[in-house]
Order: sequence, then C-alpha cells, then structure tokens
Amino acid sequence: MLRVEVYEQFDQKLNNIWLNLSINPNSNIHPFNNYNWNKIWYENLSIANQDIKIFVVSDDNLTIAILPMIQKKLFFSYLENFGSISADYCPILIDKSFHNIDEIINLILNKIKSLKQNFINIEKIQSILFHSVNSEKLKCKFFYENLNTYLLDKEMINSINYVKKTHKNNLDTNRQIRRLKKLGKIKFKIFEKTSDHYQDIIHQMISFKSEMYRKTNKRNIFKNQSYKNFYINLFTEANLHDTHVSCLFLNDKIISVHLGFVSRDTFYYLMPSYDLQYSKYSPGKVLLNYLFNFCDNYNIRYFDFTVGNEEYKKIWANQSFKIYNFRKSINIKGLIVNYSLYLKSKIRSNKTIYKYYSIFRNFI
Repeated sequence: MLRVEVYEQFDQKLNNIWLNLSINPNSNIHPFNNYNWNKIWYENLSIANQDIKIFVVSDDNLTIAILPMIQKKLFFSYLENFGSISADYCPILIDKSFHNIDEIINLILNKIKSLKQNFINIEKIQSILFHSVNSEKLKCKFFYENLNTYLLDKEMINSINYVKKTHKNNLDTNRQIRRLKKLGKIKFKIFEKTSDHYQDIIHQMISFKSEMYRKTNKRNIFKNQSYKNFYINLFTEANLHDTHVSCLFLNDKIISVHLGFVSRDTFYYLMPSYDLQYSKYSPGKVLLNYLFNFCDNYNIRYFDFTVGNEEYKKIWANQSFKIYNFRKSINIKGLIVNYSLYLKSKIRSNKTIYKYYSIFRNFI
C-alpha cells in the first residue's frame, strides 16, 4: 500500500532513506537529486526561515520516490521544488520500476492539499518523467517553455550524419590546440579533493564566470556570496563522491576550468569557464575535447550537456530532450501565484525584455 510522509529537516534517518533509493539500480539518480546536493543547496541558497517539505513515498516498506520542496511566497505561500536556477533537472528521485507514476504524483498532490498550500510549482522535469504521467488524469498541466537538454551518446558517434555534423568543429578544435602549443606547453589536469590548490581551482572558475557575466551583461550570480559558498561547499563536500574538477593549463597558467559530475555512466557538463584573454584560442572548446577523451578512456557512455539551448551543445550532441514545468493551483490564491509565475517566465523567454531585465538586476 502506498503512503507518503513529510520530512521537515535533513537528518540521519532521511539520509539513510535517500541513500537506499539512490543506490537502487532502477532509480533515476543524477547530481541534482542527490541528498548532499539538496542539503548543501538548502543550507546556502534558501531564504532564512523557509519551511521545507520533503515528500517520501513508500510502497509498504520500500521507498519509491522522494520529492524535496520548499515553501516560498509570491503574494501568497506556495511550494516549489529545491534547486531553482542552480539545478538543471528537477530533484525528484524515483524508482523507475514502479510503473504507476500517476499514483505517486497524485498521492503527493493530495498530501500538499492537506497542508493547505495554495499552489505547486515543479520545474525542469525531464522528458522521461513527463511521458510517464497522464496529465489529464491528474487534472494538471505541464508547460514546455523552449528549454531543452542535450546529450551525447558515445555509442552513436560513428554514424555518418554525426561525423558530418561535427567535422568542422573537430578541425577547428585541432587547429586551436596547434595554436596554443605555439605559445607553450598545454596540459589537462583533473583535481581530486585532496589535491593541492583544489579550492583555488573553484575560486578560479568563479572569477572566470564573473568576468564573462560582466562582459555579456548577464546577471552575475556570484555577486551574491551565498552562490560562491554554495559551489565551494558543494565541490568540497567529503560525502559527495561524484564531483569532477578539471583544468586546462598553458605552461603554468590556468586558461580554462570545468566543474561537473560523473554519475553512473554519465558525465554532467555543468560549469565551464575560461580566461577571456585567451578567447581567440577557444580554451573552453579545447578543454571540452579533453573531457570527451576522458569519457572515452573511462568508458563513460553519455556526456550530458544539461539544460540550455547554446549552439555548441546542438552541434556536439546527438540527442535532445524537452524540459517541462508543472504547475497546479489549489485555490484562487494559487491562481494569482500561477499567473505571476507565468508573467515571469514570459519575461525570461523574451530575449529583448530579458536582456534589459538582466542589465537592471546587475545593478541591484
């Protein structure tokens, strides 16, 4: 029999439950539904005094789903999944062998109603979960807002179409490597948490990213110390074993940094950055090439570029998937919240409006 419990704090009991579902080979585990990722996100990026509601669904004594949510306010209180802009995928952790996902979602929705919430907002749901849910049966709507995720399946890279599509980029990458070698020695290095200067590498990524945000008039999240703390704590957390930190050196100078994750058979490409002074040599593209080689050497089948519609992802990926948002109003107050979030998403989707909105936010 299915039942749902609500946890309102991170503790050892919840950790054990979460870990048992995470190691289940049928779970959809990825970096953003990891216990430690969500705990660190909450400790660093949630607003003070925000209540958390972590829904744990079990079938008899077997945990089959975990959905971490936080109470927010936009005129009225509502629930939204953990992660916000820091997570590329919805943090729901689920046992994929349980086929009736509708029943799981409906159970959580009924529990949320009993908590007297006004509105539910679940963002960045992957296609595999979206296609497993009957939205008509649940009387809810899923929204596609022009956000995709891009994936490279290494077992498909020898197809004629893929070779043709990437041929020009492969030639350009090799050309840039030759150009860099004329300036000095280039070296690719992976850093372990125990490595010397490990934290310095994380700070270097933050510095590179901040300069890029400034130059492109995009919102610099690292103006907020909490975001700096989040990434530092995330990649130094001893219990988070799947982190991957790498650099590209020119002689002894770091010219590109990447922070990501390796989970099961997938490499997650999350925080690439590079020194703008070397932009004409495409150091980010060169580092990406080394990361492809790393995956080949360690038999990592998938390279997940995560969400975002950047052109380079479309070139290198051979699969793409839509990302969906789920919204459900519980009452009239929820309808007001829903419409407010709808307007917010429209601002984000309009490039012209969002450009000036981002410039304005940078000065706040």
